[in-house]
Amino acid sequence: MEDVLYPCKRCKMRVPFKDVHYANNGKDLLCPSCYTLTVKKQLITEKHEISSSGKSIKEKYVCVKCRYHFSYTKSEAALRCPFCGHKEVLKDDYTAEKLLKEATEY
Repeated sequence: MEDVLYPCKRCKMRVPFKDVHYANNGKDLLCPSCYTLTVKKQLITEKHEISSSGKSIKEKYVCVKCRYHFSYTKSEAALRCPFCGHKEVLKDDYTAEKLLKEATEY
């Protein structure tokens, strides 16, 4: 009897259920390599940062392909654009003050 294969949410590789790992959101299925690159690495290197109000700190990102702006908590695994699914995203850490400062330097 053949194993049923499940697609990895991040790389779309099909893996047997015995090798499937769940992302931090508890829903997405990840292959062993994507799990190691995302969830396991985050668990080892980053502690979950908590703000003074007790809520998780979210970081802003922008998709390179469609320019969609979104945010993730540091513990979430899949850094893909939730709108188009593109893998290349950049941290969107620009504020008005930062842009003005850079503009006046040149």
